Amino acid sequence: MYIYVCVYIYIYIYIYNKNCLYIHTIFYFVPTCSLNMTLDVYVTCIYSEECMLPCTSTNLDIIHWYLDKKVVHSFYHNQDQLGHQHKNYKGRTSLLSESEIKNGNVSLLIRNIRVQDEGRYRCYAADEKTNDEKYVVVSVKELTNLHYFLFRFNAGIPKLFFQLNLFHLIYLLEVALKF
Repeated sequence: MYIYVCVYIYIYIYIYNKNCLYIHTIFYFVPTCSLNMTLDVYVTCIYSEECMLPCTSTNLDIIHWYLDKKVVHSFYHNQDQLGHQHKNYKGRTSLLSESEIKNGNVSLLIRNIRVQDEGRYRCYAADEKTNDEKYVVVSVKELTNLHYFLFRFNAGIPKLFFQLNLFHLIYLLEVALKF
């Protein structure tokens, strides 16, 4: 979605006639350039799962995904170019199929999502004439449906003593290590 900001410019001519001031508009135009801004897309990913970061573009020769200044994924010369990919993303990213890319879908798939993957990603796509940038803000949430149970035996009868969500524990550890 783009927001176009247009500036209207009036040029006035002042005419003095017998001690009166007349103001006439003689030109009215809208400049040909406009400022366009993209709105961020927000995506919530599940910890340790796959996550798709959506992006579309008509510029398909060069595709780069960044998180801050880290190269997350690059594609040019009709193939993935991962020589400069940041070590945190090695073996965890891919674009969609070649036919999807040709149709303008340059979405990024990240596998095994981590807390460190949170942030504002930039999707940059370019060709010989133009370029396009879009932003995806990623947040990571924990998985809440896998639990480990610890039992305490009282007179041979097991009683639930403690319920621990393994992914919750790992998620909390990663959050603590992030800071």
